[in-house]
Amino acid sequence: MYLREITQSVTRLKGVGSVTAKNLAAMGILAVKDLLLHYPRAYQDRITIRPLSSSADGMPVNTV
Repeated sequence: MYLREITQSVTRLKGVGSVTAKNLAAMGILAVKDLLLHYPRAYQDRITIRPLSSSADGMPVNTV
């Protein structure tokens, strides 16, 4: 990918059709650069295993 291509529409990407482009546009992602700069707002720690008794309401937990 060349630098000039990051300003092109996300519909130029393989696998991005009209429905996916519409969903991305709802999130403000119109160009390839917008997609590259879209970072997750939160992460889930799936490594630490905690017992159910130590979890709070609404908090995700991993169990064995």
